[in-house]
Amino acid sequence: MGRATLVNRVDTLEQRMDVFEGRFDRLDASISEFRQEVADRFAQTDTRFDVFRQEVRTQFAEIRQEVSGHISRLREEIQAADTVIIVDLRAEIRAEGAAIREELRKEIREGDEETRRFMRVLHEDLVERIKWIGEAR
Repeated sequence: MGRATLVNRVDTLEQRMDVFEGRFDRLDASISEFRQEVADRFAQTDTRFDVFRQEVRTQFAEIRQEVSGHISRLREEIQAADTVIIVDLRAEIRAEGAAIREELRKEIREGDEETRRFMRVLHEDLVERIKWIGEAR
């Protein structure tokens, strides 16, 4: 009984080991497949990332060109507006200067006229005084 049971037990154990070996072989194959699948997916992801990176570079380059164009046009518009403003400002300054000159000339003329009137009055007064002194003598 001891020997038959031992042989049966060893046979059972060997059968179980064979089952476990089969399972381990399948598990090892599954792990190898999984590793290969992960490596393939990483390679695909790396390729996709490279494509994405290149697309982003291209789009940024396009955006830079577009923004650069907008900035150039904006500078031109600002320069054109500045030129118009400067021309308008110069015209306003000239007009104001002319108006001020004309007003000053008018005031000077009016002052001259007033001075002449005053000088005439003084002259007439002086002539009258000289006449009066001459008559008084």
